[in-house]
Amino acid sequence: MAKSRSATLAAVLLCLLFAVTLSGCGKSSSAASSTTTTSSGIKMAVAAGNQQVTVSWDDPSGTSASNATYNVYCSNTVPDTSLKDDGTLIASNVTSPFVHTGLINGQTYYYFVTKVTGNTVGPASLSASAVPMAALPAAPSGMTISTGIQASNGLGTVTLTIPKADSSLTYNVYWSTNSGDIKSIGTKIANAFTISGTTASFTHNNLAIDGNTTYYYVVTAVGDGESSASPVLSAKPVFTKAVSYSATGPTPSQYGSPKSIETDIANQSVTITWGAPNSSPSVMEASTSQTYTIYYWDSSGSQSSAIKIPNISSDTTSLVINSGLTNGKTYNFYVAAVQNVLDSTTGATISTKETPSAILSVVPQAKVLAAPSAVATSAGDQQVSLSWTKVSDPSGGTVKYNVYCTTNLPTSGTTQANWSLVGTTTATSFVHSGLATGKTYYYVITSMSDQSSESAATWTSYQVSMKL
Repeated sequence: MAKSRSATLAAVLLCLLFAVTLSGCGKSSSAASSTTTTSSGIKMAVAAGNQQVTVSWDDPSGTSASNATYNVYCSNTVPDTSLKDDGTLIASNVTSPFVHTGLINGQTYYYFVTKVTGNTVGPASLSASAVPMAALPAAPSGMTISTGIQASNGLGTVTLTIPKADSSLTYNVYWSTNSGDIKSIGTKIANAFTISGTTASFTHNNLAIDGNTTYYYVVTAVGDGESSASPVLSAKPVFTKAVSYSATGPTPSQYGSPKSIETDIANQSVTITWGAPNSSPSVMEASTSQTYTIYYWDSSGSQSSAIKIPNISSDTTSLVINSGLTNGKTYNFYVAAVQNVLDSTTGATISTKETPSAILSVVPQAKVLAAPSAVATSAGDQQVSLSWTKVSDPSGGTVKYNVYCTTNLPTSGTTQANWSLVGTTTATSFVHSGLATGKTYYYVITSMSDQSSESAATWTSYQVSMKL
């Protein structure tokens, strides 16, 4: 008998060593422990984090036992908790909470706990699972794009600017001369942006200025993980010379196209911002006036059918277009600097000349929020309580959260249609009630606002699950 106890103790120690040195956990190879179907009364919760899961529990029946501790078990498959060792013992004689670290993001881990009083191991709690994952930052939003010419070699440049950058993050650029899924087909430039204060910028040099080559860009934010891609921005670097005007009366000096043109997309909206012209008339030429005209058309049309917004004051350098635009549709924009030569006696317009900027293609789209992270669950009487971290909307919108649920184990073929929306809330917690005992419920939480689109979700996996 002493030899048997010694062998058992050695096996437990070996299991503990094995669990600590591996990043995952598997089922125990032995099922020799006694079985029970008695409910433990322990209310357990799990919360997924980056490469870790926090297991916490509440045991009303254990509060009077000062010497009570707990064992925590983990499995890569759904455990049968009537078998108290149907999983790997990863921690013994611990109290709540317990953090299981060194895990693999995207892999499912199932947990249950047992109470230990003296030498007696009580019945197991119900199991719960979590999928560790990095808290992904939101895709960059509010970016602007502008073109230029390199003085050193005369080649083109495209500059991307993030006006509200997070200094704790880095930013990747993906670019291509072909449209489509730029993140998949494009060239990646990691950690491309230089951050100064709250602004991040990246300049792409040595680009063609043949008037035919368009450059497409998306940007991702990188923290613990990489965000989804930003909306596509595109630009076509062109070399535009200042134009000399001549007419009866005063002769204006050169008045060229705007030095730069930038865009910022929003929900069914595009903001166009431009720089001052390359040159401007002399202050002595009183009989001239300058305005701007914006032209834009959607990709299904042509430049000849462009909508025209004329007579924009020369003191204006930005305009919001938020009427008649459709999210997801590509629109082409350019700004023309307009020079009007006036008769010095009558004030009548003698001549009008326009010099266009480069043409930019943009896609209006509601900005996408980050997904809630650190989602936690705990079981109650025919209900599951969920909580998660708060998500902020940089656009100032009121954030609400969608709670999706399924009772079918998500697989590679699972889509959003396989999940049911069970609730929407502005709080960072939700109680899903009226549930059936004995079923496992899987959950995904997304965020959205009146200013931003719904955050990305991985429908083939899930953030947490709970078996009642």
